[in-house]
Amino acid sequence: MNDSIGLEAEPVLKDVYKDETLKNGDMIGEFPILKVGENVVSFSGNVSKVEVKVMRFVYRNINKSKITFI
Repeated sequence: MNDSIGLEAEPVLKDVYKDETLKNGDMIGEFPILKVGENVVSFSGNVSKVEVKVMRFVYRNINKSKITFI
C-alpha cells in the first residue's frame, strides 16, 4: 500500500483526511453513501486495491459512521 485516504461521510459532517490532515479541498465529486446490504464501489486510474471499512461508534450519544478507503 503506497497511499491511502480516509473519508468521514455522515448526514451532516463530511470530511477527507490524509495522514490525519484535513484535505477537503482535494475532494472531487460527491461523498459516497453506503447503504445496508450490497454497495458498488468503482474507481479509475492507477488503483490496485480498494478496501472499505465501516466503523460505528457512539460519541456524545450521537451515532456516527466513519468510512475509510485504503
